[in-house]
Amino acid sequence: MSLLATPVEKAAGALEGAERRLADFQARRTTKVAELNAEADFDKNFAVREDLAGIDRLIAAASDAIEHAKTNLASAEAAEAKAKLDAEERRIQKLATDHAKLVIEIPADSEKLAAKIGRAEAMRKQIDDWNATHVDRAFVADGERKLREIPGREVPAILRREWAWVNSAGERPTQHTERDGKMVPLQSGFGPSGPFDYREVEVVESEARYEPGRMPPRFADSVKLYGLKGEVLWPR
Repeated sequence: MSLLATPVEKAAGALEGAERRLADFQARRTTKVAELNAEADFDKNFAVREDLAGIDRLIAAASDAIEHAKTNLASAEAAEAKAKLDAEERRIQKLATDHAKLVIEIPADSEKLAAKIGRAEAMRKQIDDWNATHVDRAFVADGERKLREIPGREVPAILRREWAWVNSAGERPTQHTERDGKMVPLQSGFGPSGPFDYREVEVVESEARYEPGRMPPRFADSVKLYGLKGEVLWPR
């Protein structure tokens, strides 16, 4: 076993050694019992029984050693579990201290951010006022709009091709009938008129469209900032 073995590893090794010794003694006893012979003389059997008594004492001692090793292993495992739990508790305690330090920094950062948002809103108000009072001039987009507005885009149509009965106008029959195992147009006097041809046609699954530009929620409208004691820093 390594010199750097943990107490649990040492205790587990001791238990394994005690179990091996017990197994060895039990095997020796089995071998010795086989030496008893009813036909052998008294002295020989007496000697075997003396050996068995000695082996039994060894087995009893080995059994006691196993119980002692089990107790030591349980104690080592409990101590190791407690040490790990204590170490994790110390880590969590340090984490709580570090968390408090970080929380103290947040209000200061929030105050700075609130000041920046306030300045940005004051600038935007001036731009909005200019646009409102100078409608005869080109619209001036504020900085946030320039940076964050999602531009409009053309979305192309989604097309697919399929085979169908259609007339010269591209219309399809409203009724069908079965003929020779196939579905063919039924001329009933209702719906589009024929003649109809079975040919490949283009189908529009989704029409082309234009998605107008959109502005995400303004920072000033989507941010709430608070001080350390819950005082509102933004919106003001």
